Amino acid sequence: MKTKRLILCILCLFLLSGCVEERVHYASVEKKAQTWYRKKYGLKDVSITNSFKAGNSGLFGYIGVADRAYEMSDGYFVYWDDDKETFYDNRQAEEINRAFEEEILSPLLQSIPVEYCVSEHSLNRTGMESFDECVFHELYEGDIVSFLKAEKPEPYGLKITLRQKDGFDHEACAEALYGALEPYLSGYMNVCIVNEDASLETDRYSTLKDPDIVSYASISFSDQIRWYRKVYIEVLDGIYVCSDVADFVLEEGDVLLQEAGKAIELQQILDESYEAMPVDAQENQKSGYMVHDQRHESRYVLNDTEAPYYRLALSDRVLSSLDSDSHLAVYIRNDREDDTGFYVRYGYGTNGSWCLYRVAESGEVNFEYLHPDNLYYFGSYETVKYEEEQTEVNP
Repeated sequence: MKTKRLILCILCLFLLSGCVEERVHYASVEKKAQTWYRKKYGLKDVSITNSFKAGNSGLFGYIGVADRAYEMSDGYFVYWDDDKETFYDNRQAEEINRAFEEEILSPLLQSIPVEYCVSEHSLNRTGMESFDECVFHELYEGDIVSFLKAEKPEPYGLKITLRQKDGFDHEACAEALYGALEPYLSGYMNVCIVNEDASLETDRYSTLKDPDIVSYASISFSDQIRWYRKVYIEVLDGIYVCSDVADFVLEEGDVLLQEAGKAIELQQILDESYEAMPVDAQENQKSGYMVHDQRHESRYVLNDTEAPYYRLALSDRVLSSLDSDSHLAVYIRNDREDDTGFYVRYGYGTNGSWCLYRVAESGEVNFEYLHPDNLYYFGSYETVKYEEEQTEVNP
């Protein structure tokens, strides 16, 4: 009992010392924030009227949020980035954003000889739940080029959409945009190419699943431009696959679905996977559903056991492009005229070896991971719970 009390006392002292240390830290930050703001703008009488945590709330509120915002007596805010140990403020945000638009971005876009649209955006927007402001560290003195090169702000929400036009090199245009903006910006932006009949929307999410998107560039100003291109190859009659890996386009023969036998053999594989699980795993009896067992999972029963099932055949270039989990991210499109569902059985991993799920119904396009051990099946299936099986066996 004494030992427990001693441990509790030590824990309380540790927590109290941490709280005291935090209060001392932010008291110092608050004084420095006022001094920094006054010095930056040559002000004498401005002071802090309010301070609060700058961040996003979680399950327990704003616990763990380290950044702070300080409201000044002139109505503006100072922001403290605790990781970078740097102050920013929003006093010049409006004129900085306006100068960027008028002197940098608009002239650049007006030189593009195809239709385009630009999303709503701003520079260095925090986008936080409790503090959503555009803030800057450097002093803007009227020269936007010099300011941007020193500040290197991040474009918040910037996305440029170009309409496809025959004879125009859209990717070269996007590369030129990247090169022109790179001296001034950090962070990320997207350039999206849509087909000639698509509406020029700015709020569409960049994904190759979008039927209007031809390709898109994911741009990191501190790194490089990466392209995602919509190029489908046919892997089986009516089944098409498109890579969703940056700068990697599938070529004919890279991915094939090869017939491996009848679905009755796949049914045996599924049954063996199911029966290999314990009926009631001990881990689940102690603390809820922690691992797979027959009591919590259903057995998959294929309805057409005479249908073929398929294995993946992947080229060497695809195999060398698999990620650390032996995955290749793709979109699968089912153009078959029948209504037969297309399903995949995970053939790898402790948690996936029992699983069967739908890849794409006829007319669908879905995101998927290819894995060398995946097995595929056209048809339908039913699920049977363990209790139901017991009832059938022992009526």
